Amino acid sequence: MFRYIVAEDLDELIVPRSPHHMSWSAMIQNSNCSSHSMTYGVRNLVFKIVTHKTNRLLTFDNIKRAPLVYPFFSRSKYIAKTGVKQMKIHSTDDRHNICILDIDLSALHHYRFVDGLYNESDAIFDKSILVYRDSIKPKVDQVTAKINHLNLANKIN
Repeated sequence: MFRYIVAEDLDELIVPRSPHHMSWSAMIQNSNCSSHSMTYGVRNLVFKIVTHKTNRLLTFDNIKRAPLVYPFFSRSKYIAKTGVKQMKIHSTDDRHNICILDIDLSALHHYRFVDGLYNESDAIFDKSILVYRDSIKPKVDQVTAKINHLNLANKIN
């Protein structure tokens, strides 16, 4: 059975930012949140997509972000325990049991094809996601190979 439900868009990714807590569960367990918290809020960082190479994860190619760390309830997302009664886009129905995770522990990486997000001189090189590259890449390659195989099989049939 699942313990958590994650709400995020396709252009977003909740990233544990501490190299000591490499999973969402470890990130939550090592936070300052009460065990009674039902929702764990994650603040938003916006990354501009400047390059996207075919068959590569754009998350590892685009590590420049805007300096602004959005406050929770503004472009934020969350991880909720399965007992939560109602999920919304940026929070749950129970705002009293939300624990907002520290930005050094977790962030919502939001990837956008938008100009004017920040001045180039203000951009921050945020390499926190690169710690996952070696573990994620083989899994993505496996799934991609399966999808390509299914597509090829469908074309033949």
